[in-house]
Amino acid sequence: MEALTNFFLSLFKISLTAGITAGIILLVRPLAAKKLPRRAIYALWAIVLLRLVLPFSLPSPVSI
Repeated sequence: MEALTNFFLSLFKISLTAGITAGIILLVRPLAAKKLPRRAIYALWAIVLLRLVLPFSLPSPVSI
């Protein structure tokens, strides 16, 4: 039971960080639309996609 709880907790954390990142991109995109090239916007969305697809996180001294 504990393994299942840990799995869903990590899945929730991954989804939460991807959602926050997507929200930041949605807020920044209109402000920087003319300053950032289209490839940069796609690269930012690729970060969100990778976060959702890769089911692991790197250890960090800073934690949410």
